[in-house]
Amino acid sequence: ILYPQTVATTSISGGASLPNSNGCWDWIGWYGTDFSVKSGKQLAAMKKMIDRITGGFNPIDIPKELQVTAVTDNSVSLSWKQVSSAHGYNVYRNGGKVNGATISGTTFTDSNLNSGSTYTFT
Repeated sequence: ILYPQTVATTSISGGASLPNSNGCWDWIGWYGTDFSVKSGKQLAAMKKMIDRITGGFNPIDIPKELQVTAVTDNSVSLSWKQVSSAHGYNVYRNGGKVNGATISGTTFTDSNLNSGSTYTFT
C-alpha cells in the first residue's frame, strides 16, 4: 500500500531514512504507532486528499416516474422522466445491470425475459 509521507524529512527514529523528502508517495507510510487509526497522520493525510478530490460533488437525482409502456411474452419496455444533469442511464433487473452500453435516452426494452416470471426494475 502506498501512503502519503506526512513529514518532509529524510530521517526517522532508529536511524532509518526515508527515500523521499518531498512529502510525496512512499512505501514507508506504515511507520509509527498510529498509522492505521483515524487520528493517525497517514489516514488524516489521505482523508484530506480524498476530500479535496471529491469536494463540491453533488450526486444527481435518480430518474423518476419509471413506467412500463409495453409488455410481450418475453419483453418489457420501460420509460422514465429525464434527469437534466444525467449523461446516461443504466437499467437493473433484479439487481443486475441489463443494458450493455449506457442508455442515452429515456426508454429501454428488455427482451430476455421468461413468460410468467416476476421482475423488479430500477
